[in-house]
Formats: sequence, structure tokens, C-alpha cells
Amino acid sequence: MLWCVASDSAMPATIGTCHKAAAEGSPASFMNPIQHVEPGAAVAQLVERLICNQQVGSSILSGGSSAPPNRYKPTGLASLMPTDRIFCRFTRSAAPFSIHELPAEDICLSTFLIFSPPGDPKQVLVGRMNPEAPWDHLAGLATNEVEINQDRWVLPASHLLFGEGPNRAATRILHEQLGNLSATWDPPILDSQLYVPHGQRTKHWDLQFIYRGRLASSRLPSLRPWSKLRLVDLSEAKASEFGRSHEDVLTSLGLPV
Repeated sequence: MLWCVASDSAMPATIGTCHKAAAEGSPASFMNPIQHVEPGAAVAQLVERLICNQQVGSSILSGGSSAPPNRYKPTGLASLMPTDRIFCRFTRSAAPFSIHELPAEDICLSTFLIFSPPGDPKQVLVGRMNPEAPWDHLAGLATNEVEINQDRWVLPASHLLFGEGPNRAATRILHEQLGNLSATWDPPILDSQLYVPHGQRTKHWDLQFIYRGRLASSRLPSLRPWSKLRLVDLSEAKASEFGRSHEDVLTSLGLPV
């Protein structure tokens, strides 16, 4: 598998290094959508069509142009002054105003599931990752990332697979990490965070599709890839108890941590 994590570091299984995670022999059902869940939002559909569509992706990687015709034709002084803006169009071709090499900053596209029991939005479903579980396959996480955060609470989440839309990623997370837990969710909230992670010098850009949902009941599924899985009252939790900066994902939705 290739994950939507753009980086010029040696992180495995990223687009930046084009390493492949060991996915051979994995059940094909992991990638099948769950029919009873019907998430949908204009922003998610737009990303699926314009960013994650395989035809667009293949056109970019092969050097073709996927941009619409430029119908704006500046006149006078403006026509002589090219823009200094760098747009998020990643291409190996000579297309102008694009990024032709991976930047020093890491870029991640991720999907998060934030589930609460009926009538109690202050409680949120979180878990502690079992280091024996295949988190490289489930979420694109390296072994050291899991070991560092195994004693902290994290949300059910994953980097997007290359070419995968956010709705499909949300369904995959529900299926693989939560065992088809019965829940409903709202259209995703798109959140963008540019920051310098603790212990690093370069900036990190997270583009996150956050699905806020409601559990059908307070009964939780089997642990599966988790060593612990429970509902945590955010009014009593501390930010230091969360790993992988997931407390920032919660606060971006106005949830108290």
C-alpha cells in the first residue's frame, strides 16, 4: 500500500519514498465499503473527484495536465507579472506554479472518527494501540510511532491510501479498527493545521477529514487492534493523556481537553 503521507524523510510506506507496506495476503474485504453507513458531504466528494480520482492521479504522475483551461487572461501590467504563489499541485511535469519536488515539510492527508454515545457528546471513543497489531497496514504508522504512543489515548484514524477518498477511508477505519461498530455520522469537517511537531525543526501540514458520529449504544466491540478501547469523558481527561497530537483534533471541534 502507498499512504498519503508526503515526506522527504526515510519514513516507510510514504509517497515521498515510494516504499510499499506489506499488504500481500491481506483480506480483500478490508477495502470494501460497508453498505449500512452512508457518509456524504460536498467537500469529501469534491476531494474524491478532484484530488483522489484515479484518472486525475494517473494524469499527474504521467506528466499530463489535469488543470482546467485558464479562462482568466490578465491585461496590462498584470499580464507581465507572474504570480509568486505556489499551489498544491504536485507534478513531475513542467507545469507552472506547481511543486515539482517534495518540500522539506511533511504533508499528511488523514481521516478521523470521533464517536460519542447517545446523548453524551462529552464522552468520546478512544483507544490505546496494541503494538502487536499491524498498524503499518491499518493506518500507515511505523513501529516506533506505535511504541511511543501505545500508552496514550488516540482516536480511530488513518492516513488516506493513495487514490482513496475520505468517505472510503472512514468506512475502512470503521471496518478494520472498530469491527463494523454500529454508528451514524455527520458530513466531514475539513481541518488544516500547519505546525512544528515536538522535537522537530521543520513544519508539518495536516489536512484532516473529521467525522463526528454517534454510537447506536454504549456497548463497545472486541478490542481488535487495541489494548484498551473505552469511552473517555473529555471534561475529566488531560491533554497529556493523548498521543499523536489527537487532543488538537478534538479541540479543533470545540471539544474540551
